[in-house]
Amino acid sequence: MWFPTASGVALVPVQQLLVRGAGNGRGDYESTGDDPQFDVRPDGGFPLLPPGWYRLSVQLVPSEGQIIKPCLYPDYGEGASETTRIDLPEPDADGLLDCVVLIRATLRTLRLDPTVGRARFSLTAPLFSRISPWRAAGAMLRGIQAASGCTLLGDTLPAAAGFARRFARSGFAAAADLLIERYVSSFRRDRRDYQHWIALFDSYGPASLEQARLRAAAMANPPLISIVLPVHDTPVEFLRRCIDSVLAQTFVHWQLCIADDASSGAVRRVLREYAERDRRIQLHLRDRHGHICETTNDALERAQGQYTGFLDHDDELAPDALFEVAKALVANPDARLVYSDEDKIDRSGRRFDPNFKPAWNPDLLRAQNYICHFAVIETALVRSLGGLRPGFEGAQDHDLLLRCIEKLQADQIVHVPKVLYHWRAIPGSTALTRDAKDYASSAGARAVAEHLVRCETNARAEELSHGHYRVRWPLPEPPPRVSLIVPTRDKVELLRMCVESILARTDYPDFEIVVVDNQSSDPDALAYLAELEQRENVRVLRFDAPFNYSAINNWAARQCDGQVLGLVNNDIEVISPDWLQEMVSQAVRPDVGAVGAMLYYPDDTIQH
Repeated sequence: MWFPTASGVALVPVQQLLVRGAGNGRGDYESTGDDPQFDVRPDGGFPLLPPGWYRLSVQLVPSEGQIIKPCLYPDYGEGASETTRIDLPEPDADGLLDCVVLIRATLRTLRLDPTVGRARFSLTAPLFSRISPWRAAGAMLRGIQAASGCTLLGDTLPAAAGFARRFARSGFAAAADLLIERYVSSFRRDRRDYQHWIALFDSYGPASLEQARLRAAAMANPPLISIVLPVHDTPVEFLRRCIDSVLAQTFVHWQLCIADDASSGAVRRVLREYAERDRRIQLHLRDRHGHICETTNDALERAQGQYTGFLDHDDELAPDALFEVAKALVANPDARLVYSDEDKIDRSGRRFDPNFKPAWNPDLLRAQNYICHFAVIETALVRSLGGLRPGFEGAQDHDLLLRCIEKLQADQIVHVPKVLYHWRAIPGSTALTRDAKDYASSAGARAVAEHLVRCETNARAEELSHGHYRVRWPLPEPPPRVSLIVPTRDKVELLRMCVESILARTDYPDFEIVVVDNQSSDPDALAYLAELEQRENVRVLRFDAPFNYSAINNWAARQCDGQVLGLVNNDIEVISPDWLQEMVSQAVRPDVGAVGAMLYYPDDTIQH
């Protein structure tokens, strides 16, 4: 039978929930924190769900934010806890949440947590339909099938086979527990992790946007930020979204400098419309096609702000992008370059593929344009460098950043660890693949190479795949002697692999291996250590004290004559002949103190 809805089960808000309206069996609510809760209470004299299997059906439709990880918390007499939590799937596109639920014992109370973040939503009272155990098993297998997107294979067959094996060995209850685990896993897998993150930490509702506007309005001595926007035959839909994202900024002290690169009439009509709408928008219409560098420089000429941000014509800014940049500039008065995190956005507006960036990292910038979007640079600095350089199209922003950092100190470069920029990913865009603009990678390699020449490093750049570059740093002449310290105790098979691979595969001209024996007693190990003492470029030291990794290496280092020390575990194997040359060339750079290598497991997965 179906348990009644509004007359049989009532939802009572108890925590972090505001009632916004009710009617027609539906309530409108707003969650005000990350742990909203309803009590599910019997109404009209009906019991609160006797133990058994149920089909749960409820309409849960968000109007703002998202429904993330809804669940039930049954209290069987020992209180609600994570151990008894019943995970529910998220609603489908129509807001329907339909699933199988097992109530394992007599309920004292039942709690519904509709989401784990701030959201506004409408909700009907839940419908619980009692079903047989076998019908529940069939429904869960169909749910696994639907989640895997496959009619028979995928996750469905393994789940059914596992259920049958467990049933044959231990009975239905044990088999059902295994099936529940697979069922929940099918709708809680990691397909939407970033969407969950957005809902929890990066969503903008009317209330939060209004608070941001108030904070921005209260900022003392706010900087004027000019945004340069080069445009060329942008799809009108995306061009409007781009400009609208600037108009929607919570921070109002901005100027939008648009330069159109001889676009079609439809694009120009849109640009004129926006320029007439807001006096902060400055429009320049080029009468001949000059590509992105010339067009951006035309926009830059019109920048009046102390700082200039760079926006592509089909991308979008987060609503508080300029406010967060302005905060960073006010908090760091010496800052001359500010950059943020970014993600990608598709045609429908779905955000994906976030890029959470590190703090200032010059070597990473030489290897790839990790700063990219959103970059805001002191206008005077950009102008002093001549803006963007024609001839570097596809990597013009990377080239500009490399030229900027040559004039800056590390404390003048500030990272804002927030996603402030959404990079449009459509066919033909480098947001989808660097191969969309095959000229960009070679232009980037030239930009890095010229940067290295200007810095007088004697280093050279190599072009890799996917828009990445490798910088080869020179060794001094003659190369410094290296002492490789290898602590060991017994385990001769590991030590032999380590030492022999170093000796056989290292092409560095001047190194010694210093094996530090920490009380070995295995006869085979002692025999190999005695053999090593007769080998060229190998020394064996005895550390006769309890194992202490730091003490062993410190003691050994004092007895080494190398200008560079290498700390080597006895269980590594050399796989690249130039490994030591590469590490030493990095270690001897004036601004580098220590260098680490990438280590692999035997199956070629990365250890660290």
